[in-house]
Amino acid sequence: MLFSLLTLLACGPKPPPVVAAHSPSREATTRPAPLEKSSFSLPSLEKGTLQNNIPVAISKNNEVPLVYIWITFDAGGWTDPDDQIGLAKATMDMLDEGAGEYSAGALSKELRKLASSISTQATMDGASIRLQCLKKNLKPSLELLAEILQQPTFPQSVWDRKAQEYQQELARQTSDPKQIARRVWRKLLYGQEYAGRLQQSTHIESLSTTAMKQWHQTFLTPDNAQIWVGGDTSLDDILPHLEETFGQWSVESTQPFPRKPSAITLQEPTRTFVYLVDQPGVSQSVMYLGHGVGTKTDEHATPLLLANQSFGGMFTARVNMNLREDKGWTYGAWTWLSYNYYPGTWTMSSSVITKQTAAAIREVIKDIRESKSTRPLTTTEFERGRGDLLGQFPLKFEQPAYLLSRQIEISRYNLPKDWLNQYEDRISKVTLEDSQAVWNDIIDPESMFIVVVGDRSAIESDLLDLGYTVIHTDYNGQKIEKE
Repeated sequence: MLFSLLTLLACGPKPPPVVAAHSPSREATTRPAPLEKSSFSLPSLEKGTLQNNIPVAISKNNEVPLVYIWITFDAGGWTDPDDQIGLAKATMDMLDEGAGEYSAGALSKELRKLASSISTQATMDGASIRLQCLKKNLKPSLELLAEILQQPTFPQSVWDRKAQEYQQELARQTSDPKQIARRVWRKLLYGQEYAGRLQQSTHIESLSTTAMKQWHQTFLTPDNAQIWVGGDTSLDDILPHLEETFGQWSVESTQPFPRKPSAITLQEPTRTFVYLVDQPGVSQSVMYLGHGVGTKTDEHATPLLLANQSFGGMFTARVNMNLREDKGWTYGAWTWLSYNYYPGTWTMSSSVITKQTAAAIREVIKDIRESKSTRPLTTTEFERGRGDLLGQFPLKFEQPAYLLSRQIEISRYNLPKDWLNQYEDRISKVTLEDSQAVWNDIIDPESMFIVVVGDRSAIESDLLDLGYTVIHTDYNGQKIEKE
C-alpha cells in the first residue's frame, strides 16, 4: 500500500521550475546602416523590322518558358466619332468574338488546348491585342493571334448581347459615386474634347458591327502597328515566326488617318470652385481636387514627381497620415500625376465619411498651403519619397510586361529614347530645394477644380462655409440651374 502511494505521488504534477530573475538589457542598440544599393541594369531591347515595315522590339527573359506578344496601334477612344463614343472599345471587345471559321467558343477551346491566352483592349490613346503562350506552343498560338487580328467576323448576335451589357455598365457608372466623380473630373479638365467626350446611352445605341468593321479596316493596319515581344525568346528566334505570320500582312486603309490629339492647354480654373453632384443617402463622399501641371518632359516634371511622392504619393505621405491616421475620416487619401497626349494633371482623391466632407477638403487645402509656407516638405519626407521611387523601380521589371508598357509609352508620346535608362539618374539628382521650389510654383490651392459626389442635403451648408462657389452638376458634369 505504501509503495502504491509513493508511486502515485511520483507520477503527479511537478511544481514549476525555479527561474532565476532576469532583467532584459536596456542598453541602446545602434540602428543598422542601410544596405548598399544593389546594381541594376535595365533590360535591353533587341529591335528588328518585318518586310512590310512593322517594327519589332524584344525584351529577353528566360526565367520561365513563356512568351508575350503585344501588337499595338496608335488609335483609341480619341478616334471615336462624336456620335459614336465607345466605338474603338467596342471594336476591340468584339475582335476575339469570332474570326475566320472560328466562333468565340471555338477560339476559346483552341486557346485552352495550347494553354495560351489572347486579350484585346482599347484605351483613350491606343489599342492592343496581346498573346501569352508557352514557348513550345508559340507557332500555333501566333496563328490564332493572326486569325483574330486579320479576320474578325463581328457577329451581330454577340453584339446584341454585348450592347445590353454596355448599357448596364453605363447605368452602373452613372450611379456609382466614384465613377461619377471620374466622369465629372474628365469633363472639367477636357471640356468637349478628348477624354471629356463622355459616353451616353445614345452613343451605345448608335454603334453597329458595320461601324466596327470600318474602324478595324481603318486603324488596325500594318502601317499603324508595332510588335512588342517579351519572355523566353530572342530576336533571332522570334523574327522568322513573326515574318511568316505577319510579314505578308497588307491592308490598305479605306479612310485617311485622323490627326492625333495635340498637346493643347487643359481647361484651368481662374479660382477654386466646388462642383457638387447629389447622391442622396450615401454614407461617404467622393472628392477629387487638382489642376493641370504641364508636360512629362518639362524641366520641372521630375522635381514635381518627388514633391508629390512626399506629399501624397505613398501610404506614409502627409495627406494620408492626416486624413486617415490622424483624423480617421477615410481608408486612404492619395495624390498623383498623370500624363497623356495632353498636358498632365495633379490630382488628389479620397472617399470620406459624409459628415466630414467639407472638413476633409479644408484639411487638404490647409496641408497644401502649409507645404508651401509654414510647414514645407522635410528632409525625412523627401528622402522617404525618393527611396520609395528608386526602391520600387527595379522590382517592376520582374515581368516583361512592365518594360513593354513603358517602351510603348515612350513611342506613343514621343519621349526621349533614353527616358527609362535615365530614370534613376533623374530622380537621384533632384534636391529637396529643387522639389520645394517647383511645388511652390506649380501647385496652387487657390485655383483648383474640386469635385464632390455626396449627399447634398447633408454636406452643402458645410461646403458653402468653405467660402468657395458651389456649382451643382449632374453625372455628366453639366451645370444644373438652381431649383
